Amino acid sequence: MAPGVTENGASPAEAVASPPSKDTNGTEKVPDVGMECDIKNLYQKEDNRGRTTWTDKYPEDLDEAAENEITARFAILVRNKKSFDSRKKLEIDSIVVQSPLLKKILSKVLKDYPGRFIHFQI
Repeated sequence: MAPGVTENGASPAEAVASPPSKDTNGTEKVPDVGMECDIKNLYQKEDNRGRTTWTDKYPEDLDEAAENEITARFAILVRNKKSFDSRKKLEIDSIVVQSPLLKKILSKVLKDYPGRFIHFQI
């Protein structure tokens, strides 16, 4: 059997998706909300003003992922994003602590910190 083909000759995606059912009039039935046993990926789309919407079209202009074996060497990653504040060009979106030593200390220091949820996997 060829890779990526099921016993009945269908692709894995076709094998998982059930065929559309028809009602007594021959009209295709649409599943009730949340009742289709499948996953649907949506992708964030940003317009020229920075507003976001969601689409089911896969983005064609993706760069390579920034977090890789090179960035994995650093103790801390600071993710910066464009700022729409006229006083600055960038602002911090998030901070990723990768150092096992820092994670151990910070998990104790920030254990009872109120506010944002902070989770460290050690």
